[in-house]
Amino acid sequence: MIVLSETKCANAARFRCFQSMGFDRQAFMPSVGRSGGMVAVWRSNMIDVAVCNLDRQFIHFKCSCRGWPLFFLTSIYSIPICAQKLLLWNALEDFASSLSIPWVVFGDFNDIVSASEKSGGCANNDSRFRRFTDRLRRCKLSDLGFCGSKFTWRGPLFRGRRIFERLDRALVNDAFLSSFGNCVLKVLPRTKFSDHNPICLNWESETQRSMDRPFRFEAMWIKHAQYKSFLEGEWVAEGNINESLGKLRNSLGVWNRNVFGLVECQKYVIMKRLEGIQCSQAYPRSQFLCSLEAKLHEDLERLLDIEEIKWFQKSRSDWISMGDQNTRFYHLKAKVRRHRNKVSMLKNQRGVWVDDVE
Repeated sequence: MIVLSETKCANAARFRCFQSMGFDRQAFMPSVGRSGGMVAVWRSNMIDVAVCNLDRQFIHFKCSCRGWPLFFLTSIYSIPICAQKLLLWNALEDFASSLSIPWVVFGDFNDIVSASEKSGGCANNDSRFRRFTDRLRRCKLSDLGFCGSKFTWRGPLFRGRRIFERLDRALVNDAFLSSFGNCVLKVLPRTKFSDHNPICLNWESETQRSMDRPFRFEAMWIKHAQYKSFLEGEWVAEGNINESLGKLRNSLGVWNRNVFGLVECQKYVIMKRLEGIQCSQAYPRSQFLCSLEAKLHEDLERLLDIEEIKWFQKSRSDWISMGDQNTRFYHLKAKVRRHRNKVSMLKNQRGVWVDDVE
């Protein structure tokens, strides 16, 4: 499931592209003018979701998945106006009062619980902290904690210093902690496309399995400045054409691993460096780190351009909107194809689903 908040969009048609990625279900709350807005998409073949309530500031979901207990999930975008926050928390408190099953509430709360969750800006308001903490207590919710950057929002400059706050979080009740003890909230590195860090609920670890893949020409090779000279140097026109092609294929495979195989690694390193910068205590006050962050964003955009070509080819799509950032679309479309061809579970003779390697 993917949830986008503060979409500032009043037209659900803009999110139809998710259907091409395999997300065949959608819950949409339009924005009011250029304020707010929320959309959630999910794959019905992977999780059963019922939309219980749609509100300007939240969407309630009732979720079930094979092998997991039933749970409620609430996505939040808290409007930063006191009267609106009161309406939101009154609704959450009413919901919590009649709830006994696992419940997780996550998103942008536009609030913090202590001075340690803010850097820069005006003096801290203790009443703001007490109000938020008291609301958590009345709803019987606790902070799930996080891995990654301490701050999730990059604000404007105030007296020459950047404001940072931890506005995005996940809150859970006791039943959720008992049922989903391995669930972790990961704060992902912020990119230049948003002033918020994405947050990701990791429900369980994934086992990565590798396999031999057939050789294919990669369109992204053409963008490399040394590709033409590499071909000229590696092509051997002597003997059988099949042997020459076989040797070139092997050389291209090595070259691809050494050059483009590093793209994913380079992107991972850049994302980790961005995460490290954004986690640094000195980050809000260091001009060097801010300049380095801008440079890393440029390097990341270059790698994403290469990835866009790669996933465009893998998705077997015959169209592309030039200028759009479609890497995520192509990546997910390729994953949908792979998912359809993958056997993840087998039912044994006793009718029990088995998903381990043995």
